[in-house]
Amino acid sequence: PATQGGPGPREPPFTLGDCVIHREHHYRAVVVGRDEQCRQQAAWQVAMGVAQLARGPDQPWYHLLVDARDRPGGQATYVAHDLLLRDSPAEPLEHPLVGALFEGFRDGRFEAGAA
Repeated sequence: PATQGGPGPREPPFTLGDCVIHREHHYRAVVVGRDEQCRQQAAWQVAMGVAQLARGPDQPWYHLLVDARDRPGGQATYVAHDLLLRDSPAEPLEHPLVGALFEGFRDGRFEAGAA
């Protein structure tokens, strides 16, 4: 289950393989990348309402693979830290790229392969 409450400045950043839940759209996803601040163009940030977030673009942003059971079609999203909750599901999320990026799933998170 997801943690209670929202992430704040003291919540450690998510890392590769962590499972999360979007606070507003309630889909499950796995972290496949992180930027220390929003790297999208200004027009995208305006369209997505980035300035309305408490910490705006100045927080970690994550590249996520969305669980196909929540949103079919192999979706990937780019989401601010403050919009995510940590999750530790009992079974792995489903996405067409998971097998190419991770070696396994244990203790509620995906394990990256050796480089």
